Amino acid sequence: MAFSGVLLIKGFDERVSIGWLSVGVLAAVIAGFAYNSIIKCKKTDHAYTIVIHLTLVSIPVTGVWCFFDFVMPLGWDWLLIVIMGISTNRTILLLKALMSGNAADITPWNYTGAIFAVFSGYLFFGESIGLLALVGMAVIAVALILNSKLQN
Repeated sequence: MAFSGVLLIKGFDERVSIGWLSVGVLAAVIAGFAYNSIIKCKKTDHAYTIVIHLTLVSIPVTGVWCFFDFVMPLGWDWLLIVIMGISTNRTILLLKALMSGNAADITPWNYTGAIFAVFSGYLFFGESIGLLALVGMAVIAVALILNSKLQN
């Protein structure tokens, strides 16, 4: 249900091609595999160890891409890089939550990222929020509430 809310947020925005939507769906599937792997490792590994391993896996992939398309950061870009580094805490907190709780209760909250993305686009880039996006956010919120109520 929450995923249908994400599709409503995507709506019929011509700026988002089916290709990029497919990349997003593929990323969600890969994240699902990663969450299941984290749950399997919760008795053997610490959250920091998992974060380091995820980073070590991503370096070769992004390194190859950066080798051909690197642009040196300038000015405010460095502030954004620092903010991204600080946001690593989000990953550690998510890992600790997955290791300590029920994945069915925790992972649906990742759908709130779509809501934050829409509001960030509105606040920082002047994008408009259409009716479908608002309906999609409501569907996500209802799905999260129903999920937490039905789990109990």
